[in-house]
Amino acid sequence: MYWFCQVDIYQGFWTTPCKPDVPIQTSLTTRDWITYGGISYPAYASNARGGVIARGSYKGVRVQAFQYTVPALELLYSYEWQVSSNLHDQERYCEELNIELMRIDAWLSYVGRTDKIANGPADLLKGAPALVQLLQTDFEVDFINIDLSAKEGGHQDIQGLADNVMDFLTDEELDEAEQLYILVASLRAVKVCQCVLAGSNTREVEEILMKDVQAHLV
Repeated sequence: MYWFCQVDIYQGFWTTPCKPDVPIQTSLTTRDWITYGGISYPAYASNARGGVIARGSYKGVRVQAFQYTVPALELLYSYEWQVSSNLHDQERYCEELNIELMRIDAWLSYVGRTDKIANGPADLLKGAPALVQLLQTDFEVDFINIDLSAKEGGHQDIQGLADNVMDFLTDEELDEAEQLYILVASLRAVKVCQCVLAGSNTREVEEILMKDVQAHLV
């Protein structure tokens, strides 16, 4: 999770052959960014220097934790699509998912430049990856055991786990803005993991590279 929350996002499939796909209409300007070689990473990534805000239009919202307007965190499609336990087809949705990650990076980079985050007591521009990893480590078993969606009767368990996560962030002495930032960083890491998991299995390629003498010679 330490690396998944900060790995670069760029055009192409996750461990699959590249082929064109149709992006969401609302992110066409961000699609131009990715099509012409633009990459993105969040403000807290290693050597990020403030992160990357991909070219595009962003809706501004007022969040009580921040003094000024910040970009809205816009995710794909619907709540049901977001919380589905099924992995989304990489061949069909690859570019859309990459664009979604780029826009999350833009949020993390923009908000990462606000005084609350850039100069906050937790120094999240340096410590965010470690906190995301710590959060995952502490709650890994709880996350695994959540096997029902809210619609399937798991709402109470999910709400209880969410409360425990917020208690954890409070115990880490993060203020409201910093808590929100870590939650979005964790969301980013999970979405990268989902993309990797949904990608083509490269086990056969690994076996070829390990056993093929010609591959070693090359």
